[in-house]
Amino acid sequence: MLPSADLTSTRPIASSALLRGTATVADPRQDGAVRLDQIAVGKALLAQVMSVLSDGSSLVRLSDAEQSASFSTALPTDTTPTTLSQAGRLIETLLQQTDTAPQKPQLQGAKPLLTAADTQTPQMTDKLAAQLHKTVDGSGVFYEAHLRQWADGQRTLAQVRSEPQNQTVANAHATAQVTVSNTQLLPLQLDSLEQQRFAWKGEVWPGQSMQWEVVQEDNAQHTGTPTAQADSAWQTVLTLDLPRLGKVSASIRIQGEHAQLQMRVHDEQAASELKAQTAILSEAMAASGTALDAVTVQSDEHAA
Repeated sequence: MLPSADLTSTRPIASSALLRGTATVADPRQDGAVRLDQIAVGKALLAQVMSVLSDGSSLVRLSDAEQSASFSTALPTDTTPTTLSQAGRLIETLLQQTDTAPQKPQLQGAKPLLTAADTQTPQMTDKLAAQLHKTVDGSGVFYEAHLRQWADGQRTLAQVRSEPQNQTVANAHATAQVTVSNTQLLPLQLDSLEQQRFAWKGEVWPGQSMQWEVVQEDNAQHTGTPTAQADSAWQTVLTLDLPRLGKVSASIRIQGEHAQLQMRVHDEQAASELKAQTAILSEAMAASGTALDAVTVQSDEHAA
């Protein structure tokens, strides 16, 4: 069976015959857009070998969420030697290292997102959200997607050049730091692409650390059938060690305009304090356009 991909595209299979050639064109942005289009079509198809025909070729069926088509093609046999390029071998090695690593790759924040003075202002929440967005957007993890946006005129060249992949520095010591950072970025990018997952760790303000993970769920796991029309479901997990409440882990699942929240704390006192504030949280989320359907607060003390 050939490798399969998520059925997330509404593009009909017939469009695969209209793909443009891969020859390099004069405008690098257009050339990049062509290649990205081909990758997108490939990810949208599910291929299955149905049978081997009498002439030695194989009957292959391609399908997406709406339709399917069959054709015959010659497939490589087990004895056909396969050679990976240097880049392919590097990616394979990094994927294997990611799979066997005790911890999944995560982006490490270099400095606090907010200053101590920011935490005393009424705009603290808005500033924190803006800084988190800026940190993720400029991290370099989504560099290729930003290249596509630049090719489509949705992002400026200055914005693309500001990402880590394009940073240059004056002295050798700083250059080494940038090289290490870029080397670490590749496993992060591969993990984000393969697992639909993004993780960040750093200080939200001086002295207050946070771990943040965002995962896109597979809609088929919840609906039984893949569909491009269904709202994507996202799960985000925040882990903080707060001065008064201690360690708090909050898991939020968001789909469309609805959310469910599960929180875990160390003791019953912290759980009681959080439960007393759930009505305020629900009102705040409703004001932002998201309905908080369910809230669960558990303590490790009670579980023991």
